[in-house]
Amino acid sequence: MVPEPFFGAILVSFFNALSILVVAVFLTSRVTYE
Repeated sequence: MVPEPFFGAILVSFFNALSILVVAVFLTSRVTYE
């Protein structure tokens, strides 16, 4: 079994990367369409 804090840290880092990716895609799409 994976320790709970370790799993929580992976989940938080995953959501951080996901939000950064969404912002990057949003910015690049805006620059592309303008």
